[in-house]
Amino acid sequence: MAMSTPDFTSALAPLLSDQRLRDLFVRNADEATRQLGLVGADAAAFRVLPARQVNVQAQALITKRFREVQKLLPRTIARMGTAARTRFAEYASAYWPHGHRRHLEDAYQFGRYLLDKANDSLCRREWNRHSFLFTGARLQVHYWREPMNDPCRRVAAQVLWRRRRDDRARDAYLAFNVRQSTATNQKMPASRETAFGG
Repeated sequence: MAMSTPDFTSALAPLLSDQRLRDLFVRNADEATRQLGLVGADAAAFRVLPARQVNVQAQALITKRFREVQKLLPRTIARMGTAARTRFAEYASAYWPHGHRRHLEDAYQFGRYLLDKANDSLCRREWNRHSFLFTGARLQVHYWREPMNDPCRRVAAQVLWRRRRDDRARDAYLAFNVRQSTATNQKMPASRETAFGG
């Protein structure tokens, strides 16, 4: 069966979502148009799109994505401070989610991006919950240490579960704060925090 030729509207989506394609469009609009498979009147209209307007629209979409992820990962975004938008833009320029779960997918993939970059700002408890929801698991167990620059060196464990894939997530969270004793140079347990969520 013959494949249909892309039209102007369908070609606009990859242009807005792919930074490399936009860079090519700025350098050589004809080549970018050819790579997208446009022909005839659609190709002619596509070539003359104002590059600046395309970039402005692309940035507006990334800003919208950032705000949705901020709602899902508020602690992570708060930890990152003024660098949050820059880090998200770096991630978003290389990855674009699709489908009705795209906001959840964005939060999950942004967390993976931060883990790959060894970024200490990721709130693991927060991200684990969205990872659990996105992957559709029925049970997950996590164990981790907070970053070295955390004076309490929190050690945490989290269990997430649900009876059905479409059921809401439940979690149990346990954390110990471990402080360094300056007198004996020994690690000493300081406190324990337990939380159960529905």
